[in-house]
Amino acid sequence: KLLAAAGGHLPSEAVIDALWPDANLDAGHNRLRTTLSRLRSAAGDLVVRDGETLSLASDLRVDLHEFEREARRALALGSAEASLAVALAGSAISRYRGDLLPGDPYEPWLERPRERARRIALELLDFCSDMATERGDLDEVRRFVELAIELAPYDEHRYLRAASALLEQGRRGAARVVFSRARSALAELGIPPPLDLVRMERRAAG
Repeated sequence: KLLAAAGGHLPSEAVIDALWPDANLDAGHNRLRTTLSRLRSAAGDLVVRDGETLSLASDLRVDLHEFEREARRALALGSAEASLAVALAGSAISRYRGDLLPGDPYEPWLERPRERARRIALELLDFCSDMATERGDLDEVRRFVELAIELAPYDEHRYLRAASALLEQGRRGAARVVFSRARSALAELGIPPPLDLVRMERRAAG
């Protein structure tokens, strides 16, 4: 898991520091040898050691790596090749199923890769909603924005964007539900609703 989250390669000392931070270097190396031996017995050459570097086997497929690879390509293409970029972004988004390794919620070494994956997913969703806006596809705008809200429930600008798409479709009741969700999310942080949200909410009220 550690190697997968780190891109597939890590120096052995970085692995020891992450997995056994309280062990001295000699004890850490002993634990690492024992762990690698057990892993090899259970799963074959899943992890390969080359000097002081540990790597995942070259033929191993990792969803996280494929997600990041497709995301990089989609964002690099951008609006210059919008159709292909949106298709790649959609494929990458389908690989993202929520927080990385949810069964390990408290591992310190997962914090940065978990946040990186979430940030990339949000970039993809924002990109897809931008492209849908250019096409005038309000249903797609709202769908992508709603997915982004699930990942970042405290970013008020996405609530505004979702509500705006609904109001343009004449769906005032649905827009009011979005405003209510925004107010509740911001209230959890003790933040008053921004002026833009209040103005749009009044517009929805007619």
